[in-house]
Amino acid sequence: MGYGKTTAVREYLTKKGTPSLWISFPSSENAVSYFWDNISRSAEKFNSDAGIQLKNLGFPSDALQTSQFFSILDNLSLKEKMTLVLDDFHFVKGTQIGSLLVQIAKRKPRNLFIVIITRDLTYLEFIELFSKGLCQIISQNTIRFTDDEIRDYCAITGCMPSGKDLKKICEYADGWILMVYLILIGLQDGIPVGMNVMIDELVDNALFSVYEEPIRRFLLKLSVLDSFTAQQAVFITGEAGTRELLKMLRRENAFLSYADATGIYKIHNVLLDFLRRRQADSLQLPEICRKTGEWYLLQKDFIRAYEFLYRASETERILSLLNEEGTIANRHVTFKGYIEMFKSASKEEMLFRYPYAYLQYISTLLLSGDSSRIKNGLKLLYDLRLYYKKADSIYSGDKNLVLGEISAVHILASFNSAEKMVVCCQKAIGLLAGNRSRLFTRESEFTFSSPYFLFCYFNEPGKLKDTAEIISAGFPNFSLLSDGCGAGCEYMALSEYLLETGAWEAAELNALKALYLAETKEQTGIRFCAVFVLMRLYILQSRIEEGRELLKKLRTDLGMVNTPVYNVTVELMEGYIYSCLGLADRIPRRLRPNELLPADTPHQSLAFRNIVYGKTVLLSKNYIELEMLTEAFASHDSVYIYSLGLLHIQILNSIAKYHLYGLEEGCASLKKALEMGRSDHIILAFAEYAGNILNMMQSIIEKGQDDTYCNEILNHCEQYTKNIKKNIRNGYSLSGRELEILTLASEGLTRGEIADRLCVSAGTVQTHLHNIYRKLGVGGKAAAIKKALKSKNFD
Repeated sequence: MGYGKTTAVREYLTKKGTPSLWISFPSSENAVSYFWDNISRSAEKFNSDAGIQLKNLGFPSDALQTSQFFSILDNLSLKEKMTLVLDDFHFVKGTQIGSLLVQIAKRKPRNLFIVIITRDLTYLEFIELFSKGLCQIISQNTIRFTDDEIRDYCAITGCMPSGKDLKKICEYADGWILMVYLILIGLQDGIPVGMNVMIDELVDNALFSVYEEPIRRFLLKLSVLDSFTAQQAVFITGEAGTRELLKMLRRENAFLSYADATGIYKIHNVLLDFLRRRQADSLQLPEICRKTGEWYLLQKDFIRAYEFLYRASETERILSLLNEEGTIANRHVTFKGYIEMFKSASKEEMLFRYPYAYLQYISTLLLSGDSSRIKNGLKLLYDLRLYYKKADSIYSGDKNLVLGEISAVHILASFNSAEKMVVCCQKAIGLLAGNRSRLFTRESEFTFSSPYFLFCYFNEPGKLKDTAEIISAGFPNFSLLSDGCGAGCEYMALSEYLLETGAWEAAELNALKALYLAETKEQTGIRFCAVFVLMRLYILQSRIEEGRELLKKLRTDLGMVNTPVYNVTVELMEGYIYSCLGLADRIPRRLRPNELLPADTPHQSLAFRNIVYGKTVLLSKNYIELEMLTEAFASHDSVYIYSLGLLHIQILNSIAKYHLYGLEEGCASLKKALEMGRSDHIILAFAEYAGNILNMMQSIIEKGQDDTYCNEILNHCEQYTKNIKKNIRNGYSLSGRELEILTLASEGLTRGEIADRLCVSAGTVQTHLHNIYRKLGVGGKAAAIKKALKSKNFD
């Protein structure tokens, strides 16, 4: 309903000029009689005798009448194409009409085509026809409006919403064009995107009140979930015949979709919004949430379980579960209401009865990156430690286990200081006395979503080597504490230090050691950091293809872990690498200028993302924005100090000043960066901006700063620039669309066929091909394909 099915069929037939017989089934009449009356009258227009014969025959009810019907149909002998359209076929109950239509299709009558528009396939046995190629199915997904089509529709109506509202409309309506229309009307009246009176009435009358009370109750129960399986629905609703109800709703209601590949049902956003508004006041809601929480506990999806148990007001149950070793979540615990749950706990003593639960809450505060929350977390940690030190009634072994976990959590409080973290770790190991931590396990996140491990701990110029050595010597203890979490970090820190300072071979060796050791303990974060080192190194050494293969494998690996933290890690890596290569169109969208979204990381202030964003702004050549960004980043009052981040920001600032104010201003800013990097002999951070700082480096050396350090940076900048140019000559600068077009061309498709495949004009394809030839330095399609294959641009 409201997807434009009827309109689409009418306009298509009109455009084709095909005569049609249109029958729209009403909801209240006898469908068989209504159908037959319309068929008989229409047949009279072609052959009056045939029309009278059909009317006298009546709807075929046995084999003899059916045979007579087909005899009449054969005598009609349509001389031109005719389309029989049966609209609103979902109002037809019973199999009589459907069976007759199947028999007609099997006989393949000449020039007769049948179109059925329906929301319910219950009474249509079409599987055999489909398998024999006698019918085609156009699903809701096909006629669902795309985001681009919704944008065009808004433009046609003259009501173009803001970009933010347009995005909300696309997500909320999910291709339902009638809903888009109603939302636009609401926006004109100042009603925000979402449920309004018109939409509420439409959903109530067409999708909700049409069902009897048991089914309405069933839908309300399911609306606590965004999506669900049949097994999950059985458990949560407790309704008899749940699977049959789901199948019935799926057939009758286009607003309950089902994915065959995953077995997951999903209620349309609009209906879901309606149901949740109705559900909010339901007395059953706490019990439904409790059942849902129990389901997720059985699946060991603890964070979702705790979220629903909290909605069921099961606070003490959650604390008890968070305190038990088997139900402590392996990843960062947070859910809607998590902070409020601990803040509103009735007594502080109750929290002290659940120390491991309380420590997870304190960890959340310490990882927030917010100075006030960190300060509060430290106070709570101190109070908890004091309580357990003074508690004489607790067995000393149990007391030491809790105190050991307190010291382990104190590692987070010491984040950004490798030396302090090592001390806390050693203290925790001593108190745990051979026991492993409950809170920090092999599955815990170790790199805080940064693809650059050493970056997080280098906080004082001149101490890069010292920091790497402290990590290399002391951080393996954390692996002992947590059964392997962080395995490989000792080689990782050394590799990153060696990479920054120009010891390329040793950097590669240590990165590979870190990679292999991390794999033995399934340490995804360390593996990603090792790959990042190798990718940066391979660009420098003109081994781009090896880096490309690493990135492909990385994406494959990510599909297996698929957590928000690691998704961010890989996006940051891609943003950084593609920025170095000058491939702006391959940078993840949310890292591009004007697209930056809130970070989904434990440390919201982690500065590595700022570097990547600065690099993307640099590629856009918006030097005013770049200058403002770098000055804002440099003056940001962060809880943590990231010396490498500050160095990158200073280099970016010098580039902005060079383009805005000239060589002298740029050189003055770049000299500050050189002084920041000199004490640690940092080379690569400068070389990765080679194309933008080469002129400034040459000028600085010519004007007297002709020392070994500056000359080494200049030499590597020149080499880096050559490698990037070589990369462009080899075709790696092709955009994603250009690669797509070249791939299709290599498969033998013509310009017109490519245009049809990509839904663009042939002229657009021609423009892309000319750009491809120019970038590859070739004169035609065959040469472009040959060169692209040689450089392995596509498989």
